[in-house]
Amino acid sequence: MQENVILLTVATQVTTGGGGRGTPGSLCLQPRVWTFDYEQDEIKADAAKYLPEISAVLSRVPRQMLLIFKTNDLLRGIEFSLDTHKRIEIAS
Repeated sequence: MQENVILLTVATQVTTGGGGRGTPGSLCLQPRVWTFDYEQDEIKADAAKYLPEISAVLSRVPRQMLLIFKTNDLLRGIEFSLDTHKRIEIAS
């Protein structure tokens, strides 16, 4: 049940932009998820368990695409830190 609470917290931030932080419909870089100490230990263990699979997937992604992902994350992180979120609006 606790995993569901974490997923709901992240999903809320995805759709609302985290209370003004982030773009609506996009995943906030630093979602605020509060966990108990025992949950943090479980998360660390799971991360170690899935690291080979994550590495295998990332090894198949072209390097140029990884660079785009990293650049996008960096720009979002800077915007989040400065609390300046630019929205591109398309005039129809």
